[in-house]
Amino acid sequence: MNKILFIDVGTCRGSEFSSAMKIWSNMDFLLIEPNPKNYQFLLKKFGDNKKISMWYRAVSNKTGVKKIYVRDIDGKEYTDGTTFHNEIPEMITSKQKKVFSINTISTTDLLLPLKDKYEKIILHLNCVGGEFDIIEDILHCEECKDINLSILVRFYHHPQWLNCPQAYKSVCKGMELDNIHYVEHRTVAPKITFLEGMKRLMKEINHET
Repeated sequence: MNKILFIDVGTCRGSEFSSAMKIWSNMDFLLIEPNPKNYQFLLKKFGDNKKISMWYRAVSNKTGVKKIYVRDIDGKEYTDGTTFHNEIPEMITSKQKKVFSINTISTTDLLLPLKDKYEKIILHLNCVGGEFDIIEDILHCEECKDINLSILVRFYHHPQWLNCPQAYKSVCKGMELDNIHYVEHRTVAPKITFLEGMKRLMKEINHET
């Protein structure tokens, strides 16, 4: 059995993931990215690394097909992220945006086949609002309680994004009640970079073991 799998949901172009891979190279990595331009970029950058698997799809609370939105800047497809949430102010005010269909996998369909292959799974969520459905899916899954899971998450609950403080409080409380180990990284005060959050999470994991 391999020790740790790092699943990166919303890898974009891999800048955050790359910093983690340099420090914790003993892990296996699964990169999941729904933006086709970003996915092709990742294939070229990491395709020869046998420790890295890559999926072109999105993670949601259901396996199937969903509409996903990409912001355009001056007619050029924005390469830093996609979202299921067209109601985000940045999407509403964007002069140009694209919508396309993407295959999705539910969090439970993603995690359950892996629980006996790895001693530990780290789930990194940076998916512009999709984190709420993903975490709720985990919280409603009894079998997921058997997974040794830690979550590193950037929440998009602030007014400039989804403006959903109650949803944020609900999923945080749910994770605490289910004893799911999680760490946030933030771009708003108090700021915590991805790498700072990852180091904190790994320190706590190593302390557990």
